[in-house]
Amino acid sequence: MNGGLWDGSLIFTGLRGEALYKFHPDIQDPTKVQSFDILLHNQYGRLRNVVQGQDSSIYVLTNNTDGRGNPGVDDDKILKLIVQ
Repeated sequence: MNGGLWDGSLIFTGLRGEALYKFHPDIQDPTKVQSFDILLHNQYGRLRNVVQGQDSSIYVLTNNTDGRGNPGVDDDKILKLIVQ
């Protein structure tokens, strides 16, 4: 990611894990992990994809109406995370 709070981090989602993951490598030694965080865990269901917008906001796509479980009418969403 570029800019803001998550500058230099790798952000990815996990459908099965129902979470957004933030991985930040050590600047001095990229083979080491500086931090690894699990975010939004079990809050919005299955998270399909994540992208960064031109304004540095993070957009996350949920995917709960693919024939599994009992999805609600507002289960699939695009979430906007504002990075400051």
